[in-house]
Amino acid sequence: MKNPIIFKKIPVVTLALALTVSLSLPSVSSAATVDLQTRSFLEAQEALTSEATPAFISPELNTTSSQQVRVIVQLDGEPLAVDQYAARSGNQTFTARSEQKAESAIVNEQTTFVDKAAQNGIPLQVNYQYNTVLNGLEITLPANKIPELAKLPGVKSIHENKTYYSIPVQDPPTLTASEATYDNAPLDQIGVPEAWAKGWTGEGIKVGVIDTGIDYEHPDLKAAYKGGYDSFEQDNDPYEEPFLEKENDPYGTGFAGTTHGTHVSGTIAGQAANKTADIVQKGIAYKSDLYVYKVLGRNTKTGRSSGSSAQVIDGIERAVKDGMNVINLSLGSDSEKDPNSPDSIAINNAVLSGVVAVIANGNAAQDGNYYYSMGSPASSQLAISVGAATSPSKSFSGTASVTRDSYWEANGELKKTVTADAYAHYGFNLMGWGTGQEDFASILGTAPYELVYANLGQPDDFEGKNVAGKIVLVSRGSLAFVDKIANAKENGAKAVIIFNGRAKTTDITQADLTDSIPSLDSYVNANQGDSFDFIPTFDMKGKEGRALAKQLVDNAGEKFSVSFGEEFIRTDNAGNTMAGFSSRGPNGDELLSIKPDVSAPGVGILSTYPAFAKFYPDASYDHAYKRSNGTSMASPHVAGLAVLLKQQHPNWTPFDIRAALANTSDTLYDEDQIQYDVYSQGAGLVNIANAIQTPALLETVEKITILDKNFNRQEVVNYNPSASFGVLKPGSDAKQIQLQLKNLSANSVQYEASYILHDHVTSDPAHPVATPDVSNIAVQLQGVGTNGAISAEAGKSQPFFLSVQPSSSAATGVYEGEVILKSAGLPTLHLPFVVHVGKENPTTGFGLQDLSITNPIIYPNRTGAQRSTDLAFRLTTDKTNQIALYVYGTDDKLIGLINGITTSKEQGVNARLKQGAYSFKDIDGSYVEYDANGKPVLDASGQPVIQHLKDGVYKLEVNSPELNAKGEVETNTNGLKFFTAMKAIRVDNSAASGSSSGGGSGGGGGRSNTTPSASTTTSTPVATSAPSLQSVVKQGQAVKAVATTVSVNNNVQSLTVTDADLQATVTAAGSSPIAIVLSASSQAGQTTKAALTSAQLTTLGKAAAGSSLIVSNTGSSLALPISALKNAPAGAGIEVVISSQAQESNTFTSKLKGSTVIGTPVGFEANVVTAGKSEPLKVAPGQFISRSFTVPGQIESNTAGVLYTANGNVYPVPSVFTKQADGSTVVKVSRPGFSTYAAATRPVSFEDISSSYAQSEIQSLANKLLINGTTDTAFSPKKNVTRAEFAALVTRALGLTPGTAAPFGDIPAGSWYSGDVAAAYEAGLITGRSGDKFDPNANISRQEIAVVLSKAVDLLQIKASVDGPARTPYHDASSFAGYAKDSIEKVSAAGIINGETIKGSSYFQPNAPTTREASAKVLHVLLQKAALIN
Repeated sequence: MKNPIIFKKIPVVTLALALTVSLSLPSVSSAATVDLQTRSFLEAQEALTSEATPAFISPELNTTSSQQVRVIVQLDGEPLAVDQYAARSGNQTFTARSEQKAESAIVNEQTTFVDKAAQNGIPLQVNYQYNTVLNGLEITLPANKIPELAKLPGVKSIHENKTYYSIPVQDPPTLTASEATYDNAPLDQIGVPEAWAKGWTGEGIKVGVIDTGIDYEHPDLKAAYKGGYDSFEQDNDPYEEPFLEKENDPYGTGFAGTTHGTHVSGTIAGQAANKTADIVQKGIAYKSDLYVYKVLGRNTKTGRSSGSSAQVIDGIERAVKDGMNVINLSLGSDSEKDPNSPDSIAINNAVLSGVVAVIANGNAAQDGNYYYSMGSPASSQLAISVGAATSPSKSFSGTASVTRDSYWEANGELKKTVTADAYAHYGFNLMGWGTGQEDFASILGTAPYELVYANLGQPDDFEGKNVAGKIVLVSRGSLAFVDKIANAKENGAKAVIIFNGRAKTTDITQADLTDSIPSLDSYVNANQGDSFDFIPTFDMKGKEGRALAKQLVDNAGEKFSVSFGEEFIRTDNAGNTMAGFSSRGPNGDELLSIKPDVSAPGVGILSTYPAFAKFYPDASYDHAYKRSNGTSMASPHVAGLAVLLKQQHPNWTPFDIRAALANTSDTLYDEDQIQYDVYSQGAGLVNIANAIQTPALLETVEKITILDKNFNRQEVVNYNPSASFGVLKPGSDAKQIQLQLKNLSANSVQYEASYILHDHVTSDPAHPVATPDVSNIAVQLQGVGTNGAISAEAGKSQPFFLSVQPSSSAATGVYEGEVILKSAGLPTLHLPFVVHVGKENPTTGFGLQDLSITNPIIYPNRTGAQRSTDLAFRLTTDKTNQIALYVYGTDDKLIGLINGITTSKEQGVNARLKQGAYSFKDIDGSYVEYDANGKPVLDASGQPVIQHLKDGVYKLEVNSPELNAKGEVETNTNGLKFFTAMKAIRVDNSAASGSSSGGGSGGGGGRSNTTPSASTTTSTPVATSAPSLQSVVKQGQAVKAVATTVSVNNNVQSLTVTDADLQATVTAAGSSPIAIVLSASSQAGQTTKAALTSAQLTTLGKAAAGSSLIVSNTGSSLALPISALKNAPAGAGIEVVISSQAQESNTFTSKLKGSTVIGTPVGFEANVVTAGKSEPLKVAPGQFISRSFTVPGQIESNTAGVLYTANGNVYPVPSVFTKQADGSTVVKVSRPGFSTYAAATRPVSFEDISSSYAQSEIQSLANKLLINGTTDTAFSPKKNVTRAEFAALVTRALGLTPGTAAPFGDIPAGSWYSGDVAAAYEAGLITGRSGDKFDPNANISRQEIAVVLSKAVDLLQIKASVDGPARTPYHDASSFAGYAKDSIEKVSAAGIINGETIKGSSYFQPNAPTTREASAKVLHVLLQKAALIN
């Protein structure tokens, strides 16, 4: 999850008015209670931006160089999009005239900036100017002039014009198979061959990989793969996203594809079936049934694979429902450490259902804080969390000599003038080599090769150089080693030598050839191992390499030659150490529990890699293998072992399997033979050879409190393979933890119990501390016999106790040890334990810690203790002056600010908050929303608008800026730095427990408890928590039900309200948006009609901007924006009608060939009533009306769509399907209009999309009935799209009713597209090309599509994202048509469509045509961003 960027996004505006109608969000307390009004905190946030921080200069810019650089300068003034959004939100008006005025102001500000630069002697060239989503310029100037530029009035920030790349995988060390065609080293290390010899192969066991997907066409995985689901794209095909060349990428950047899940899958279930490869992958459980759940996918903003908590949880749920025995999650969030995070809750409940859950512990130990570096969901207390260990490996070294042509005569004799040795001799280490290419003496020989210096090995460094068949010399720095190797190989080099070094600080494009650079004079010592992509790569000492490079530079034009020695020496490395990157514990629970649970091989792991044959049918899998390292690679090793144990012991529980693997693990030691601490290795390195032989287990029996899936606290017994005592004060009483010897065999067992304390263990290598004196800890095993004897009958458990007591002289610190059970002929069992001695929880180093909440569920609309919750925490840094409490959804998107703590103005601008305990009181779901530009949403009087969380699960983030001594926010390469910590809650807005759920089946609803009669005035209202009602409530609206009077006549129930009740509801809400609900439970087939008078419409019109009127019955709801009700004529009333339309089923199926209606069609109407006459309420194209209805069965979101009737025909409309716990599905539709709606399915199978990068999007839109093929079986993905076709695609995608006629002379009446073009024109989405000509059959260009999409963004009120990296300006912007310039900028900034990167510059290619697959891709993105589809 990304940190909020409010501090850098909130502009300097006037927010200095005193808070009169105080936003009395909860008060805040610390040692002394501080009453905080949110206005004050917002002012403090702005002060942080405007007073504490000057114009931001990116630390990536080298401001000491005189080199010309291109930078993006952001100015203080608001871009046009801010005012446009404020107008759409109802906060201000924004006419064409005011837009011209705002644009003029921006032009003036930019002109003034350029003039001021000239006056101050700052030479610059303006390349681009922006005014819509950014008020700024892209300019070229000398880098050393940037600090002066930053001091000019109005300058907000200066950033480099950066090209973004995906972050490379950590460089793996060497690890190559020599005794088998698969890499057997890590398997031998953990005893896998012994398990295979016993017949344990995983046969009959289901294992689920929850990851980026799988290349199930890989020969080693094809037969193993049995199914799964794509929770990222929401379809049944979890195939990896393919590699895309730039020209085929709709985002124009190129994409390496997703690969992670395929690598993980091969470790578990690879079948070594590839007949054309020299190396294959044999997984640990190679006969298991493999299922894959794709929850991570391409993030176009970051270039990395990512997914939200909601997607991860969906994958877990599907895996459990599909009957997985074991699941593996090689994923996580390092910043989220809550043991009751939504992800961890899902994992805990999966374990309680009988599924073994194995999770990577994380790779963050070297990224900052060493301990406490693990995150979620590894924090699940019931899962198996896995650290990464090294495996046995090998390395190579050799020698070489270098000479110069000028030393030699033409006859080959040494020149007499050469007095020094004609050869310079060097020692090398092999950094990397080709897989299976280890005979270096034969590959390179001893003959001389020409040596060519290529600077830093960047692509530009090879331009103009012929390196084919030669040896390339490059410096370390500015580029990953693997990229340097790739660039040399691409240019035909025979081998590459990389010397230790760096780029110049004054010019990052050039290598620093200084004679001596401390810490960079010796070898790099970063072994890359083998890869099919490598050529021989040598590691050279930095001092020697720089001297050699300098000779090459100083003697340009002279030929240098290098010859390699005859012998290359192999060195075998033992492995069995913990990887430095492997995240450390403890866990974030109150006992500081031991995590990871175990460790496994995770360094240099060879496994399957995608070749994407589904998309590229001619792809070869000969080299479809790659090495990777991380706990992501360690976790599937343990998952594979869990599968073997589950096959051996089908009745073992997840706790049993965890204990067996931990109890029988091997203790790990570092290179100096110091034992790793328990927070590094857990119990140790897993060893399945021991685990399959143990008849008994050693576990704790400890009751812990976790949260169930509904966030209710539940007490469970955690049968843990480790014991954690939490924090004990020196001299405190002894504390006991119950242990048990659990005999799972058919015979009695006897063991001898003992314990040892670890008197010398590892600590943080960056901040080492001595192991405290363990003699100050008294340990006892209670309940055992003489000499520790303990036994258990067959199938029984024998309890005993571990007691720990610190002496009064015990020093503050961490003490650890282990309980050991030995029995002759059986594997020894061990259980690590740990106790922290001190007066309080140790400081984690993350600034914020020890989060706790009083209530995990809040009921804002009830009375009593659970109406709100308090969140307590501890601040452990003095580097901040404010603490914000933000709320996020499970999609990890920021919703708003709940509250904040800040220093007072009286304390001074550079004051700091004191360390200690703080709390946010009375968190009741209220929050302040930030708009797309990071500004708080204000009402008409300038006050922050209080909004309310709707029902759901949320993440609360405590967030503080990290300040330097000057009071400025610290920065790193990721931007501003924050201290963060998180806790999750659930919000339930129901009025009282036990009320009607409002569920039901089939369109008009289910059954009520009242019997209809000719007339009655009693009815049960629909619960405000009913799924169909909640689905149409907007985030931020407080749900307020108004008492209704109900009369029933002829199967129609009529709802009315009193003026007083309606007025009271509107008045009470004040400036906060509300959802005003009129509801009554209904019987199946019954019509619901709500009537409001003209006076009541006037009252509704006074509700806050963003409010809605919701009419709801059992299973169906209609939400009318208050703004739409203002369309009613003066003096008119309104009727809202929801009716069952079962008779319309045949209409839908007859009009759409092959379709099947699900459930019962439902009619939704809103009619204005004047003088007894009724006519439909007019709705503008941009006024989207939400309605929902319920259908029977659990319908997958992307397997069905919705149709509606209009003009005697049926049309598709976007829809959101949400499965319910009662077996039904709620369907939500949002479009500008009323009609009868039906959920429907239609079998669609296009035979030509299997290799399309947009296959998932095409299939999804087709299943949702939104797009058609060129024939029943063909989509023609590569075919260009015409202007008429795109108009039709957009019209249908947005649910716009086809129009009658557009003002274009070249649109034939009755043509298939005439109605769609007319609708798009009426909605303001399209215009003609010239005069009255639309040119329907012409191919639509990329810039024309950008214009249409930009208008659709406005129509749908899609907020621009404020996170993610800055976008590189387009190099071909000068070729943009004037009408398209702003639109291209807008849709690019929104991430809907992007350009192509060519040689470091981004090109949009505005006049290029667009294919049908690209159109499907961008429309799918558009609809998802608008939340119109799942």
